[in-house]
Amino acid sequence: MGKRGISSDSLSKLLAECAIGLFAVGHFLPMTIVENHRFTGWKAIRDIVWEGLPRVREHAWTYSLDAEDWLELAFFAFLPLFWLGIAGFFLLARSRPRTAGLIAALSGLCGVASLATVWWLVPQNVSLASGYYEWSASMGLLCAAGFCKLMPVRKQPAT
Repeated sequence: MGKRGISSDSLSKLLAECAIGLFAVGHFLPMTIVENHRFTGWKAIRDIVWEGLPRVREHAWTYSLDAEDWLELAFFAFLPLFWLGIAGFFLLARSRPRTAGLIAALSGLCGVASLATVWWLVPQNVSLASGYYEWSASMGLLCAAGFCKLMPVRKQPAT
């Protein structure tokens, strides 16, 4: 009996599906803890969309973006980056597998960098919780899925 392993194509799909699962779970876990109050990922997303983006947009129109505004803008990028990577991965997986892998890998890498900007934004009395790390792990899995999709497929000789 021959030794059979999982193909890189199957592994990349599994990693992308796990990334979606982790990203979804991150919405229900606490993202930050401020003085024993837990703020879930849903609240963080709501705050980003309803409070953060309009404030940054207002500063952008007046050309008064300071360093903290740029960091907030970089942090907001993880959401569209994740969905761009997932959509590119699954929509292009069959027709253009290398392009799908490249989109997923770059989206995952940039998403991890985007989430890393939180370390400069969070005040000292706020601690990051498991939801933040779930989102970071999902971006890492998306990147790994992209790299697996970029691996060349070896054809097995017919027996």
